[in-house]
Amino acid sequence: MIKKIFKLSILSIILSAQLFSASIKLKVINGSTGQPINDAVVIIVAFNNFDGEPIPEFSKVYKISAPNNFHIIDNLVATDAMNNPIIYKIGLAKQKYLPTIKEQISNPNIPTIQFNDNSQMVDLTSTPLSMYPVPSEFQAGILNVKISTEGIADGELFFLDLRHSITDEPVSFSIQPKEGQDSEGKFWLQIYNVPPAPPNTYRIFVQRAGTMEGAEVIVSTAVYDNKNTFQDVQLGFISNTRSESQQPSEPSNIAFEGIVVDMSSKPISNCIVEIRDTNNFQWNFFRTMTDAAGKFYIFQPVMPSSYSVQISKLGYKSIFDK
Repeated sequence: MIKKIFKLSILSIILSAQLFSASIKLKVINGSTGQPINDAVVIIVAFNNFDGEPIPEFSKVYKISAPNNFHIIDNLVATDAMNNPIIYKIGLAKQKYLPTIKEQISNPNIPTIQFNDNSQMVDLTSTPLSMYPVPSEFQAGILNVKISTEGIADGELFFLDLRHSITDEPVSFSIQPKEGQDSEGKFWLQIYNVPPAPPNTYRIFVQRAGTMEGAEVIVSTAVYDNKNTFQDVQLGFISNTRSESQQPSEPSNIAFEGIVVDMSSKPISNCIVEIRDTNNFQWNFFRTMTDAAGKFYIFQPVMPSSYSVQISKLGYKSIFDK
C-alpha cells in the first residue's frame, strides 16, 4: 500500500468584474494602438478568501461587443452567505490576441480585487487592461464544444479545461455561459487560441458550474490555424461530491491512499486524483476524488507496476508525481 501527502498551490486566474451591488469599471484596449477593443471576453472568477475555493455562482462572463471607452461589470458581492470575503480576478480572451488565457492563468502577479462592501465601485479605467494582436507567424484555431441544451437554462456557466491528452499539460481554460441554442437543440462553447494539432492531441474537461455534472473527452478532430474545430460532448455525472470524510470498510484492500493539502497544510476536498500505470499510461489508470478531510483511496486489485499521480482542481496548480 502506498500513502503520500500532496500539496497544491493556488493558481492565479485573471479577473475583471461585474456588479451585484458592488461593481468594477474597466477599460480594455489594444496595447499596440491604445484604442478600445471589441469582440473580447472578460472572465471574472470569484474565490472564497476563507478557503481559496472558486465560487461558480459569483463568477461572471462579460462579452465586449463594442469598442466603448469603458465597461461596467456589476452584480458582484463583497462576501458570501457565510460572510466570508470574496476575491475577484480578471482574465481576457480574444482570438489571435495575447496574452492567452493559459499565459494569464500561469502569471503569479495577477492582481486581485476585493470589495469593502456591496456598494463599492472599483475603477480600473486609469490603468486599462491590454491585449496585443499576435505576430503574423502565430498560429491558432478555435475549439467549439457542442452540448445538448436539455435541462440547461440560458446563463448557466461552464468551466472548460483543455489539456494535452498524453502529458496533461494545460493548453487553455475558459468560463462561458449557455446562450441560446441551434436548430438541433444544442449550444456552443468556444476556446480561443488553440495551437494547431492532429486529431486526438487534446482532451477537454467540461464542467457545469456548481455541479459535478460534466464530461471529459478526447478532441477527435484536428485543430487548424484560423479555423473552427467542432467537438460534441455528452454531459454526465463525473463523480459524486464527497461532503464527508471517507471511512474505508476494508483497509486491507487499499492499494493507494493519500492526503491532499494546500501550502499551509490545510486539507483540500474534491480534488480529482488520477493514478496511471507508467508502462500502460493510456489504459491502466484509476480516478477518484478527495473527501472533506483531503483523503483519497484506490482499492485493489491493482497490477504490480510503477505508477504516476496527477492531482488537479479548478483554482489550483496541478501537480504530477511519479
